[in-house]
Amino acid sequence: MVMTSRELVSALLRGQKAERMGLMDSPWGDTLVAWIQQGYPMRRVHKEVGETRWREDGKSAEVEVAGEYAEPVPPWQHFSYDMAGVGPWFDTLPLIDHEELVEETDEWEVKRNGAGAALKYWKHKSGTPEHIDFLMTSREVWERDYRSRLLGLQPERIKVAESRKNYAEAYGAGVWTHFGHMFIWESMRQSMGDVTMYESLVLDPGWVHDYARVHTDFYKIHFAYMFEQIGMPDGVWLYEDLGYKNGLFASPKVLREVIFPYYEELVGFFHGYKLPVVLHTCGSTAEAMPLIIGAGFDAVNPM
Repeated sequence: MVMTSRELVSALLRGQKAERMGLMDSPWGDTLVAWIQQGYPMRRVHKEVGETRWREDGKSAEVEVAGEYAEPVPPWQHFSYDMAGVGPWFDTLPLIDHEELVEETDEWEVKRNGAGAALKYWKHKSGTPEHIDFLMTSREVWERDYRSRLLGLQPERIKVAESRKNYAEAYGAGVWTHFGHMFIWESMRQSMGDVTMYESLVLDPGWVHDYARVHTDFYKIHFAYMFEQIGMPDGVWLYEDLGYKNGLFASPKVLREVIFPYYEELVGFFHGYKLPVVLHTCGSTAEAMPLIIGAGFDAVNPM
């Protein structure tokens, strides 16, 4: 009897016998744009106001008028991948849906996000943003302007109806579905910036612990809400880039003391729902592998 994708990936992540390796990929928007020019199939999908629609430049935009919109056929469907991310990448920044245009040219734009960080993005191609300016440069600013905005459940952060559609489509096709998000490391980088983050890891670890405590509680309460409102996925992916090309961003000692206790707590939370957890992390993370294993991650997607 041939295993379904769901059965296959579940077996692989739980250390059981599987018929083959699982297949997955996540092409960037630029890649899909190029493929579409070469004949990649499109489809039309009904979108409600507030949902996310595809743009011709490979990026996404919020729907302002309900109707039929063209979008690429999901790669998991076209290529018969065994895994499919079904969202929802909910807003985790203190100010909900906040985006302030600071500067703009024909090629790029600088936007300030809901944590006070100004980041520079290319307009017509994908890429990680350039870090320009940060307002959250001290524990005082964190406590005064942002901390209280992340306490308690805030359902308006989550696109429940849209996520239900994505979940139902992939789950009904027998694909191994996963919810996913970045966590505290990436959150700090896009909130306080690299310089303040690295200095605080050493000079004010109490602030980092408080930041991580608030965010860990925030993630747990919002993921529990998503499980209840959207459905139970087959697993979870966390996206946390922890290294340069040749080594970690911080020493194993610092990661062990300040960061990984919260990884272990969140992984344990998901394991309480019987969900395996995959860690995506770019860079050379070999030195952190004992910490990753110790935190309970079931698999690593390295890059």
